[in-house]
Amino acid sequence: MIKSHLEQITKQEEVVDGIYCDCCGKPIDVGNHEYLHIDKDWGQFSKHDNNNDEFDICEDCYYKIADTFKINLHTTNLQDNFTAYGEALSEELNL
Repeated sequence: MIKSHLEQITKQEEVVDGIYCDCCGKPIDVGNHEYLHIDKDWGQFSKHDNNNDEFDICEDCYYKIADTFKINLHTTNLQDNFTAYGEALSEELNL
């Protein structure tokens, strides 16, 4: 048999007030804009032994940084992949 009672419990939770680009400092409107979130744990023997770096970059800054790469980004259109998958599945199911 389980005996129980009701109890009021109050706890604190972290509430995000906003996300800001760590490059330009502008607020990121997450409802209307994409952004990149990086959370990197550095392992032993790296220059940042056992540290964690975490930051957010707005879409504009992301492409400014990507434009400086010596090797171009490999970009895949996700809609094309989804369409190709749907077509292959339809053929397999004889639809």
